[in-house]
Amino acid sequence: MAKQTIKNPIIFISHVTEDAEIALALKEWLETKFAGSIEIFVSSDKKESLSGGKDWWDTIRKYLKKADVFLVLLSARAINRRWIYFETGGAYFLGKDPIPLTLNTKITDWNPPLSQLQAYDLVQPKDIHALIHVIAKELNRKATDDGIELSKKLVTLDIKTSGNLPAKSNVVSEDATAPRTLSDTDASIFIEGWYKKLPNEEKYLPITYSVVDKTLTLQPGTTERLIEDVIKRYSEYIQVKSRGKEAIMFEQKLMTNVAVAPRSYNAGRW
Repeated sequence: MAKQTIKNPIIFISHVTEDAEIALALKEWLETKFAGSIEIFVSSDKKESLSGGKDWWDTIRKYLKKADVFLVLLSARAINRRWIYFETGGAYFLGKDPIPLTLNTKITDWNPPLSQLQAYDLVQPKDIHALIHVIAKELNRKATDDGIELSKKLVTLDIKTSGNLPAKSNVVSEDATAPRTLSDTDASIFIEGWYKKLPNEEKYLPITYSVVDKTLTLQPGTTERLIEDVIKRYSEYIQVKSRGKEAIMFEQKLMTNVAVAPRSYNAGRW
């Protein structure tokens, strides 16, 4: 008698192209939490989900039909993107119950039918805790449920992708006032994202280290230690004007003796 192969249940993660890195991070985290007892389809995963040469639409359609759980990633980059509504609508008409996952957006930012669904906020560990239990119950699987590290990682990737800071109400901590414990690399991404969003005239006003630490919920002293290197990488045209124990001030570099190569005329194009 032929031995039956028990197939793992399938989770489908819908996302826009710009959120590929975030979707893959979510996929890896879920695989770890369910100890490899599930299969996860992410269209941007060229190693596993979509192989080179395959008809991508046929593959997506196949996994939509087979999916036991349908997750849809709703970032600021995905708002009003037709593909999100298209895949979600396809899942709905195939009898799936779409589960929206918001990342620095609110479910009310979206049009129906998404705005009418129960969403889980990936910035909030308590929501990730609830999400993992919903998935485990749906798939009849057991899973560990610590969501704090995932929240930190996804917020960092979101800032890296768009330069947007999380809303003040969205804090990657069980305590809304607790400073984050981040690597210098991740903290630098937060500081650069904050600096990018400053109005141009404010970029050259005194920056108080403790204020930035508090605004970004960083450990005390983080901004003082990192900000100069962050701004150097951010722009070669900005330099330190003055630096004190509590604050730093930047200014634009004066560009002198800059040689400009003349344009050449070639085949009718400048």
